[in-house]
Amino acid sequence: MKKINKKTNNVKIKKMRIVRITIILTVLICIIIITLNNSAIKLDKIIVGKQKQSLSLITTKDPDTSKFRYVKSKDNINVPVPYGYTASSAENEQYVNALLDNEGNLVLDENGFQKAGGFVIYEGDEEVPEDVDDLWEAQKTRNQYVWVPISSEEVLNMYHQSGNKIFANYYNFTNTSYGINTNESREPAMAGSYDNDNSNLTSYLNGITRESFKIEMEERFKNMLESIATYGGFYIGRYETGDLNQNIPKVVRMNENIGNQNWYQEYLKAKKLKGTHENIETNMIWGIQYDETLKWLIDTKSKKYSDMLPDTSATSCDNAGRWGNYKNVSFQYYDSNRNLNQTKPQNVSKTIPTGATDRNMGNNIYDLAGNVYDRTMEVYNSNRGARGGYCWDDCSNSNANTPGNRGYIYPTHSIYSEGCRVVLYIR
Repeated sequence: MKKINKKTNNVKIKKMRIVRITIILTVLICIIIITLNNSAIKLDKIIVGKQKQSLSLITTKDPDTSKFRYVKSKDNINVPVPYGYTASSAENEQYVNALLDNEGNLVLDENGFQKAGGFVIYEGDEEVPEDVDDLWEAQKTRNQYVWVPISSEEVLNMYHQSGNKIFANYYNFTNTSYGINTNESREPAMAGSYDNDNSNLTSYLNGITRESFKIEMEERFKNMLESIATYGGFYIGRYETGDLNQNIPKVVRMNENIGNQNWYQEYLKAKKLKGTHENIETNMIWGIQYDETLKWLIDTKSKKYSDMLPDTSATSCDNAGRWGNYKNVSFQYYDSNRNLNQTKPQNVSKTIPTGATDRNMGNNIYDLAGNVYDRTMEVYNSNRGARGGYCWDDCSNSNANTPGNRGYIYPTHSIYSEGCRVVLYIR
């Protein structure tokens, strides 16, 4: 009978245990790797173009109810109205989205223009009157903004991260769709040598240094995005910014002082529109906010894809049904007393008071197309963005700067047909 070596047997048992443990650990490691990969796949779904989002730099906060109150719109949407501002009581200013009929078509008024859509707030605590004449006076004297809703998912599409910085994603508009593009525009960004120390920053922005100006823009861009993520949207100036040659501008109807300032002057004055309200901020519109506004007009059927681009098949933008004040368009518009007795002649380049005709309106926002350029924060080749085109554009020309196209102007340039658009967001 063979004698068993207990010492050798114990060694074999230990080796078998080690093998089992190794196998178990290997299986556990594989499970962990698979789990992490699945998590990564889920994260991969949060994509903007080809760039993955990091939420570490944009924080969604709990809404601060000491800064606003919710007001329910006529289409049953809770809109955050900041204190110091009042939601309109006017019938056609209480809907967030465009009013559609049972067939899904845009509801028009007796003049053939959009009847309702675009939730409007007025600066001040007094109630907005419903009477037509009183409402007209309020529109001419009180600053007004329109709520642009943005979903939490859409906020992720507004920016991408590069290192520890965030930058805007822009949109490209065609006759049938819109989608994120990869053009060379950027924001927040410096406008090349224009934004050097001891030059325009000294002349127009109270001597702020280039580095401080860069930090300021980056902070304001981040704050804007965090506000949208927290409150579900932002407010856009209802009209082109008026009283631009005054210390404090206005966002009111029928103002004619809507140009003749350079980008720096308009940027500074846009910030001043917040006044003494510490619960909000105002700013010159960012390029991505302009894009988001156009997308919202399309999605709500206030405007069509084709309305965003030149119509090269038409000899007249008027005949093509285009919105906006362009050179080859003729239409009637109001005088300051609400008399529809003024005419914009065809083939004449002429600015009109902002908000002078409902023809040039979409979701209660006036003059996004034509009249004067709406300058933005966007930068391309050291030039600042300018959107919507102006009264010299022929909107049947393929080179026309219509809303879906991106225009650019030297930031030091000033002329009567170059203005700006202001946005407001809750801090």
